[in-house]
Amino acid sequence: MAEFEIVNGLDFSSTAIQRARRRANVEGIEVQFIVDNLTDLQNASGTFDPLIGFGAG
Repeated sequence: MAEFEIVNGLDFSSTAIQRARRRANVEGIEVQFIVDNLTDLQNASGTFDPLIGFGAG
């Protein structure tokens, strides 16, 4: 896996965030997870280089 300074996971679904957090822990990947709406960010600040995935499992 490529090295990144900061990895953020963002989803409007807290259930999806919980699943992603468990998977990241299993894989040993450090991720800052944020529950928010990508089209109207209220809980995330700063700038992002976006990568959007649909149906990740």
